[in-house]
Amino acid sequence: MREASLGRLRPLLPNEPCLHLPAAERALSERHLLPVLAELEAFFMAVRLQLDPALERLQPVKLGKPYPLGQCLEIALAVEKRLRKVKEAALPPQAVPGWRAFKAFLRAGGSFRQVWGDLRGQYFQNAFQLGSLYVDVSNDTVVPTKPKVEVLPFEAARFGPVRCFAQFRQIATSYWQDQVYPNHVLPELAPHCPLIHVSKAGRIKLHDATLYMLAMTRSQAFEPSEAVLREAPMPRAVFERAKPKDTHFV
Repeated sequence: MREASLGRLRPLLPNEPCLHLPAAERALSERHLLPVLAELEAFFMAVRLQLDPALERLQPVKLGKPYPLGQCLEIALAVEKRLRKVKEAALPPQAVPGWRAFKAFLRAGGSFRQVWGDLRGQYFQNAFQLGSLYVDVSNDTVVPTKPKVEVLPFEAARFGPVRCFAQFRQIATSYWQDQVYPNHVLPELAPHCPLIHVSKAGRIKLHDATLYMLAMTRSQAFEPSEAVLREAPMPRAVFERAKPKDTHFV
């Protein structure tokens, strides 16, 4: 009961990667999931393979890159939807033990959540938290030669929440190769979207208005936004290009 009461003190942010009730999550995972990690991976792989043809037809190219590159969210959401209605009869034999373990874990009260965060300080990633496990069903969306599915103990994945806009900017700079500046252009939006991104192609955009990032800064009384807005302004030439009368923001 003590763990549950502590968990209620700070509700999870939307899609926040976090073991909210670690003792309970680990106990259920040890009972239902850890003995069958290979079978679980086969189950999630089977679901991903069933969805790939339709997803590729739906969006064969995104931002100039062929499927599955850059489509981690699309794949994760499609898998989440399929998991609500997948039947044992529709699975290959090697996936059935993983499916049964997954269902038994959920029936016992285990958690399964779609999460988003900082993967190893290099990428933004959409994945799932299954009890005390990290489940990535779109592991090939940055490097297509990687396995499509990865299942790891959560701590081993080196996957965690984005805690501030400085952390967000650091990853965006390396992952997307954007130039990122304080949003001194649109003051009405700056508390909620405090960063302006300039892509390699020169496109200027706001890129922070996700449910998680909004909730993160609101939960800290907008201090994360204020911290980056206090930094030195963008170069004058960028500011002139970024002014709303000259640029369409998306």
